[in-house]
Formats: sequence, C-alpha cells, structure tokens
Amino acid sequence: MKSKKIPERLESKRLLLRKLNHTDAPGLYANIRDKEISRWLSGVPYPYPKDLALKFVLTAIAKFENKKRFTFGITIKGIKKEAVGVISLEKVDYKNKNAMLGYWIGKKYWGKGYMTEAVKEVLSFGFETIGLHRIYANVYSENPASERILRKFGFIFEGVEREKFFKEGEWQDYLTYGLLKKEYSKAM
Repeated sequence: MKSKKIPERLESKRLLLRKLNHTDAPGLYANIRDKEISRWLSGVPYPYPKDLALKFVLTAIAKFENKKRFTFGITIKGIKKEAVGVISLEKVDYKNKNAMLGYWIGKKYWGKGYMTEAVKEVLSFGFETIGLHRIYANVYSENPASERILRKFGFIFEGVEREKFFKEGEWQDYLTYGLLKKEYSKAM
C-alpha cells in the first residue's frame, strides 16, 4: 500500500470530498461546535474548543500522508467551498484489510442526502482504491439517522457494546455495523 498513489479528492454529483487543509479549520469549527453534533460523536467535547479544530486538521493531514487515516472534508459544489463536515476511513489495518468509517456533517446540512452521497464515495474508495475487505462503523443506539445510512449500503448489525460511553449525563450503547467487500458489490 505504501507505493500506491492515493487520490486526495473524491467527487460525486453534489459533493467534493477532499483532503483537509489548514484553512478548513474555521468552517469545521463553525459546524462541529453545535451540541447536536457533539452528542453523536464519542471523541468530541461540548463545548468544542476553537483551537481543537486546527489540531484535528493538522493531525488529519499527517495521517492522510502516512496512509493511516483518510479524512476528507465534505464540501458542497456551488454552495460551500469550505468543509462543512468530514468523512474518514480510520484505524486502517492493511494486514487484515479493514478500516472504520466515521462521519459527521453540520446540522443545517442534515436530511438532504449529502452524507449518503459521501458514504457511497468513501466505500468505493475503501474497497476499490485501497483494497479493503471489510469496513465497519460504530454509532450510538440513539442515532437512527446514522444507522439508516449504514443500512442503505448493506451494513450488517454485528453487535452492541453496552453502556460504553457516558454522554449527555447518561450511559450510551455503542452499536457496530460491518460491510464486507462481497456485500458491498451486491449492494452497489
């Protein structure tokens, strides 16, 4: 995998998914600091510190270059040049050919199909470009919108980590969904 050229941009009908750069930090900060966003993300505090956005972007750039995590900024063609969310393949395990899918988008962009479109492109990238065998995702049990996106692409419920995170003053179950390349081929 070290020698293969990795595209820094993925494109769909309405979206441009691209490798982050330092100028994305303000746009990401403006969207992620919403309590409704942090509610669904285990590693995102509320309130979200402003300097954390730049730290996130710089880490994402370094990990992209080292091919350890592929984080793409989600930009909406003709509307926003700045990233309004991110989608990534994290914890990339080249030996076992699997990675974890993670994503979020600003609240004002919910319900418009943007994340479904972004997931489709990143699944193709994961299975076709970097040759993964399995992609998995974790979601809180109280997040049916995220579960629906995964199920659209044929992800299979694999299990629950009961009361894994303490968020919003209560314990949250963490659900794991997985998709194998052979299932992805059928679903697409």
